[in-house]
Amino acid sequence: MKFLQIVTGLLHETLTEATPAIKSQSALPRGRMRKSDDIKKLPEAMGIYRIKHRKTGLIEYIGQTNNLKRRAREHERDGRYKSIVHTIEYGIASKNTTRDDLLKTEKKHIKKHKPKQNKTIGGNGRR
Repeated sequence: MKFLQIVTGLLHETLTEATPAIKSQSALPRGRMRKSDDIKKLPEAMGIYRIKHRKTGLIEYIGQTNNLKRRAREHERDGRYKSIVHTIEYGIASKNTTRDDLLKTEKKHIKKHKPKQNKTIGGNGRR
C-alpha cells in the first residue's frame, strides 16, 4: 500500500511538471483604458473599446476590432455612438496578440460589465 502511494505521488509530480499551468492573459497591457472624446484622435490599431455614457458613466457597449478609428466611425454612422452623449474608452492590443486573445478579452469585459447594448457575450458568433 505504501509503495502504491509513493508511485502515485511521483507520477503526479512528473505530470504536473510536464504540463505547466496555462495562465489566462489579457490581450491588453496592464493599466486603465484611454479615453477619447474625438473619433479623429483614435488610433488605427487593433484593440478593445467601450462606449460609455458621459453623464451616468455606464458602459453601454463593448467591442473589439482591428481598427479602432474605423469601428468608431461605423458606430457613429449607425447611431450607437453620439459624441455629445458618449465617450469612447479604448485599449490597444499588445504586439503579439492574436484575434482569439482579443476575443477572449472582449468576452471577459462583457461578462464583467454587462453592457446593455451587447446582445451576446462577445464575438457575435463570428468564431
